[in-house]
Amino acid sequence: MNKFAIVLIGLVLFACTGSAEKMTYDEGVLILTDENHDLALSVFGTIFIDFYTPTCEHCKTLEPEFIKAAKTMHLAKPSCTFAKLNVDEQKTSAEKYRIPGYPTMLLIKDRRLYEYRGEHTKDAIVAWVKRALSPSYVNITTAEELNEYKANSTVLPVFYGSHDEEAFRQFEEASKFFITVPDYRFLVAADPELAKANGQAYNGDVVIYKKHDVDEKVKNDFDAEELRIKVETSEFPIIAKFDDRFAEKLFQNMQSALFLVVNDSEEDKKAVAELERIKHKIRGQLMIATVDSNEKIGKKMMKFLSLDPKKLPAVRK
Repeated sequence: MNKFAIVLIGLVLFACTGSAEKMTYDEGVLILTDENHDLALSVFGTIFIDFYTPTCEHCKTLEPEFIKAAKTMHLAKPSCTFAKLNVDEQKTSAEKYRIPGYPTMLLIKDRRLYEYRGEHTKDAIVAWVKRALSPSYVNITTAEELNEYKANSTVLPVFYGSHDEEAFRQFEEASKFFITVPDYRFLVAADPELAKANGQAYNGDVVIYKKHDVDEKVKNDFDAEELRIKVETSEFPIIAKFDDRFAEKLFQNMQSALFLVVNDSEEDKKAVAELERIKHKIRGQLMIATVDSNEKIGKKMMKFLSLDPKKLPAVRK
């Protein structure tokens, strides 16, 4: 055994000894404190934390489901450490996360934070964590696999190239943003023959296959953030309906957008028809949406855009 291996084993044993002295569990859930917080994050590669306050009724309701999920994931492969942090008592650690309300559950994986926003049930939590622990991309080797994913995906980014390329590293980094979202899958076609069969160059380009629009090729000089935004905004048709999901993606990514605000009049219909006529000329340059002024979210958007409801249709950018 070489010297490096001996030193590495010594460090692991030291960390485990320290963690045994400072870490305690409550029904299989690690109790995080200001004293052991940093050590726990260094010892456990992936950790799922419940931030709670003892007086919060929703926190009390969540607790038994969280415990059941922790026990299930402890036996799973790969497993995941479940932990809890009392924000009233462990203020120093809690302040690092700037959490606005409780309970809040966060997964820490590969130095990234992922917030759980699903149902507070054991099954929902376990399903979400298992999805997050899965690889962020899938290697495919046949056209049949690709076609099956296409048939079941609204947006499907596919990397055509070798794992050794810098473009692949950017692709993998982008894919990690989506590990908790079942609607998105990232594929790697690392076989030159598969690329050729699909009419693609084997050079690190990415093709985003879209159900609501034409497919888009992203040249191999992209970075992870650029690809992430392209993927997130590709789920919408060229002209989308402005709703909560569209608003979330728009403001989250600080994208440029064109809004056509309508009120279901004949003039509105003509304006929509004109936008449909020119949409291909502005595709890809910005997000486009029609805003229904009669809907609740439409009224909020009109206020945000400082629009007079008597002066519709209106276009704003």
